[in-house]
Amino acid sequence: MNQPLLELRDVSRTYARDRRRRGQADEVHAARRVSLTIAAGETLALVGESGAGKSTIGQIVLGLQTPDTGEVHFDGANVTHLRGRARRRLRRRMQLILQDPYQSLHPGMRVDEAVAEPLAIAGVARDERHARVVDALDDVGLTPAERFLRRHPHELSGGQRQRVAMARAFVVRPSLVVADEPTSMLDASLRGEILALMASMGGRAGMSTLLITHDLAAARILADRVAVMRAGEIVEHGPIDRVLAAPAHHYTRVLLAASEGRLLEEDP
Repeated sequence: MNQPLLELRDVSRTYARDRRRRGQADEVHAARRVSLTIAAGETLALVGESGAGKSTIGQIVLGLQTPDTGEVHFDGANVTHLRGRARRRLRRRMQLILQDPYQSLHPGMRVDEAVAEPLAIAGVARDERHARVVDALDDVGLTPAERFLRRHPHELSGGQRQRVAMARAFVVRPSLVVADEPTSMLDASLRGEILALMASMGGRAGMSTLLITHDLAAARILADRVAVMRAGEIVEHGPIDRVLAAPAHHYTRVLLAASEGRLLEEDP
């Protein structure tokens, strides 16, 4: 069996709750012994409702948080406790796409500056950056790229801003992209288009993707496998087609019904 690109081994993360909230537990278990793998070129959807712990897992993968227990392995190396220069080198192989591109696009930077910034951090020569920025914008459908290079985020539509955020993530040709609810702030008419574009980009680049979403319909478009997360735990996982065709856990059935606009009561 080929070695996975990313592997989480029994990862747990607990937060202290605000003690002013009486009658509640002092700790919140955002992740409980979570184990996941993503192969090279594969897309895994991590699905669950708000508060399930999905974003915590994404932050642990990116090294923005450290698990209390467990290990994170990337390309065969234990990267759980990397710091400093070693962590920065690793981050060049990982990129993040957020649900709100305003969180990742500086309002005072032009599109060409925002997309080129990861290249500058990676040490790419200045004369090479412009060509790669133009190619990245073309790849995400912002064509001709010259129309967008000198615009600022406030001059773009929501869909265009998310395409710029995608170009910024893809321009460094990462091994792994963590996409945290990348379509939740877009109109329904744009969601499928953006997800299809992400699938196309990942397929061409041989890139792996961790898709964090509450929407199984979005996962169906992009993912090869799905892991369903509830209250910090993985309650079901497997190939996306099998899980959606015959979900084994009641919570998965609830999420699936919600994505299809049906009502289904949860178990008490």
